[in-house]
Order: sequence, then structure tokens, then C-alpha cells
Amino acid sequence: MNLPVKLIGIALFSIAGAAIADSIEMKNGDRISGLVEEISADSLRINPEYGDPIVVMLDAVAVINSAERFVVERADGTTVKGSIANTADGTLAVVDEAGQSVALISLPAPVEPDDYTWFVTSDLSANVSKGNTESEDWRWYTAGEVEYGAHLHKGDFAIDKQEANGVETKDQSYLTYNYNWNFNDAWFLTGGVAWEQDPIKDLQNRYRIGAGLGYYIFNTDDIFWSVGVTADGVFEEIGGVKDESLAPRWFLDYKQKVIDGRAEVFHRHSYATTVSGRDNDVFKSSTGFRFDLTAAIYAKIQIDYNNESEPAALAENDDFKYLIGVGVRIN
Repeated sequence: MNLPVKLIGIALFSIAGAAIADSIEMKNGDRISGLVEEISADSLRINPEYGDPIVVMLDAVAVINSAERFVVERADGTTVKGSIANTADGTLAVVDEAGQSVALISLPAPVEPDDYTWFVTSDLSANVSKGNTESEDWRWYTAGEVEYGAHLHKGDFAIDKQEANGVETKDQSYLTYNYNWNFNDAWFLTGGVAWEQDPIKDLQNRYRIGAGLGYYIFNTDDIFWSVGVTADGVFEEIGGVKDESLAPRWFLDYKQKVIDGRAEVFHRHSYATTVSGRDNDVFKSSTGFRFDLTAAIYAKIQIDYNNESEPAALAENDDFKYLIGVGVRIN
């Protein structure tokens, strides 16, 4: 394994180490590192890395450094979900992405970091054509996310098969995992691994491991839009030939609820170009619309477009896919 790829691996596993603790800075200059477990109008409880939990009076605290998210319900029933920050006048407050804030000294009740949220979706999509060319194209796709405070884990898995005139023309599988650490409301460190194969197209294996920086343009219950860049190490075996390369990658992920939350539009894409190893530019995108049929069952229309400048010998540069399917969501 070459040096640049080793450095990517070190950076990826260092992300978790960078996200181990909150800290508070006292007005007398002391600093306490640990996990902020609860905040009230006059005090906070922090669990140090070593030792028992400590209760500190809020008026003795100058700064709270925590990427954890807190949910505060106002007297009028509205909520503010955000992290702790110092406002322009120096007041400690829970501040959301829209700039709404609730001063800690006016908290109506003690609050703790927001509990984790999770979901899993799984759907089966197909595209069948009859006529001069009979073809069948189907995909089983499963994705999931787990978010706890400042930590987001997400992954997906797909099996994609295609048959034309009775001959199998695609047998593609892929699996991805990504971890984001939100070190403030807008920015996050990201790292991930991915694997794919399509032996019919002569792609025996392709592994990717990378780490980088991302930015949330929006991150609310109704709209999510993130962008970022990573440096990826790519290990692949094509036609029996193994290769390693270094590829900077750009990514975008967008989804928005519409029709009173009963439907969602989504688009995600990524673009990677190699700077060492085998020359190959890779663009992948998925765009679609999902509509809830019931609380747990949905219908989905999706268009995928992938392009590789130097694909495997038996593969085309462009790969279009139009899919209609149904799925189930569990949370």
C-alpha cells in the first residue's frame, strides 16, 4: 500500500479520536473535558473522562464546547434544536441553524442531549421492456442511518441485475458506510469505506476508503443538503489486474420533504478523479421522488446516471437506469 493511501487510512480512523469529548471553560480559567449530560437554567452536569459526574453552576461557566444537539420546547409550544453557543452579547444559549436561540438561564426545564434517531428503508425496483429487445432490470436497495448527537452513521447496500434477451448482462453489488462527526451546526468531518463488483463487466472488486470535510447548507427535519470533499484511496481488480490509486472526490446529498411531508424529492451525486494510479474519472448520481402510501410503505421513481472515463473493458462509459419500485421504512 503506497504512502498517500496509508495517510488516508490514518485520517479516517483519527476522526473518531477527534470526537471523543465535550469541554467547558470556567471563568476562573479552569477547563473540564468530558460529556455534557444535562443543562438547566442554573447548572450543568458534565461527566469527565476520568472520575464521577460533576455539577457546575452555570454562572461560573464562560464557554461550553459541545457538538451535541439539544431540544428546547418554548412556552408557546415551538421547539429549538441546536447546539450550545455564545450569542453576540456573550449569553450562553441553544442556537439552531436559523439563528433562533433560547438562553440557558431561561430554560423552562433541564435538557439532555437529543436521543439518537434511526431508520432503515428497503425497496425493490424494476424496469421491464418488451418488443424488439426484451430486457429486465431490477434492483434491491437497502439504506439506513443512525444519528446520536453529533455523530451520524449511514450506509447502503444494493444488488443490481440486468438481463437482455435471456442473457444476464449485469450482476452488480455495492456496499457503503459513512461516518460524520458534526463539530458544529454547519461543518462535519467525514470518513467512509465502499465496495462494489460486477464480474460480468470484468470488475472483480473495487474498494474505496477516504476521509474529508463536509458542510451542511441545510440540516432540518424538512430539508437536508450537504456538500463536501474527501481524499480517497481506491483499490480495484479489473480483468485480473490489481491497481491502487488516489482520487479526490466531491459529493452532494440533497433531500426535501414536500406535500405536507408525505413525499420526498432527492438527489445525490459524487465525482472523483484520480491523481495517481490508473486514470479514471467517475461520476455517479441518483435523482428521484418518493411518496408515502402508508406510514411504513412508499413508492419510488428514480433515475440513475453513472459515467466512467476508463471503465472495465466489458463495460460502457455511460450507464442510465430508470426504476419504479415500492419499499418499506422502519424507524
